[in-house]
Amino acid sequence: MFPTIFTLGIRGLGPLTEEGAGLLIMAIAGGALVVVQGWLADAFGLQMSFLLTVACEVYMLFYALWGARPTNAFPDLEGAQE
Repeated sequence: MFPTIFTLGIRGLGPLTEEGAGLLIMAIAGGALVVVQGWLADAFGLQMSFLLTVACEVYMLFYALWGARPTNAFPDLEGAQE
């Protein structure tokens, strides 16, 4: 699924495509949250450590429902160049 998510994530970024792609690739490091969850489990207990996972899932739900809506932030400039 990642190739599709990546392509949809950088679509329409215009001149910011390189920066957006870089940020999306860095998001792969989200797997590093396992270390943070381990620390939270040691500090607060295993069940409480899953609140980190819940927070990440809630953010993904927000992005899927509202954050990923297409905008006209970078309108097509072909007509302006003529």
